[in-house]
Amino acid sequence: SEIENVARHFYHDEVAVVATTVGEESALRIVLAVESKDDNGFQLIDYLKKYLPAYMIPERVVYIGRFPQNANNKTDRKAIKELIK
Repeated sequence: SEIENVARHFYHDEVAVVATTVGEESALRIVLAVESKDDNGFQLIDYLKKYLPAYMIPERVVYIGRFPQNANNKTDRKAIKELIK
């Protein structure tokens, strides 16, 4: 959640973000999903590096136009994880 909070601050709390891990258990990687069509991942990564320790920096940023919703109209984190594998 710390990664998500810093990323939301970068977007002035106007964009939803989800940090998740992908890969095999022995080699999990952090991927940040951003609900936006704008691709400014390099700027975002530079921003995250200022406020987070190195082990919390996502390996990549994936932009999704609209996050999938679950039956309760909440962001479906499992579906996002499947989208970015």
